Amino acid sequence: MNAKFTFYTFVTLFYNYQLSYDEVETVEVTEGVNVTLRTDLTGIKSDDMIRWTFGTTDTRIAQLVNSGTVSFYNGIFTNRLNLDKQTGSLTISNISFIHSGVYKQQLISEQVSNKKFSVTVYATVPVPSITQGSPQRQSDLKSSSRRCSVVCSVRNAYKVTLSWYNGSDLHSISDSGNSTLSLPLDFEHGDNNTYSCVAANPVSNQTVHLNTTCTQFYSSKGTTHHNLGYFGALFPNLACYYYQCDL
Repeated sequence: MNAKFTFYTFVTLFYNYQLSYDEVETVEVTEGVNVTLRTDLTGIKSDDMIRWTFGTTDTRIAQLVNSGTVSFYNGIFTNRLNLDKQTGSLTISNISFIHSGVYKQQLISEQVSNKKFSVTVYATVPVPSITQGSPQRQSDLKSSSRRCSVVCSVRNAYKVTLSWYNGSDLHSISDSGNSTLSLPLDFEHGDNNTYSCVAANPVSNQTVHLNTTCTQFYSSKGTTHHNLGYFGALFPNLACYYYQCDL
């Protein structure tokens, strides 16, 4: 066995316990893309060694020695890894949720240097849906004779923020790690403001715009106002007697 390689192996094991990784580069990506973890090295000498590990147990996943001999230790990375022989940068193809975690790169040369990455893989945010709801508080109904309530919801909402915007102004927000996330909104009938519901995570977002035309309205007593139509326009008192509504 090459004596220098044996020395490198010893140094690698030793420095696994001695080196500290004070700086961590955060990488946040969407599932399915190719991700390159860059070493910032401009060139590797013929007798240098590059080693990549993954996870809390520092499992070895790739190694470059003797100016071009590349070894991959597959596991969950089977057919997904590529190691740049000039820089030692590691590319992960078609990255998945299971590849989220801590990656460490070690360069063993005249001196040992290292770099650490924290990689988080997110799903593309689902498109939220808007459905009709009910007023959240009885006190909300006292400010107006007619109000409408809607609920914006999104499923598979891991680390998703759900927000209502009134034009460009943030109206309300909800953030949760739950699989389903919902956020209600009450507004007055005839409100001409533009409301948008935005579901977002650190790498993607989806927006749905609200049509503020309600099919049901709520009185200050909490009862439902019906659409009385043509009959109601001609005979409002009789129609409301039939529907038991408020005028």
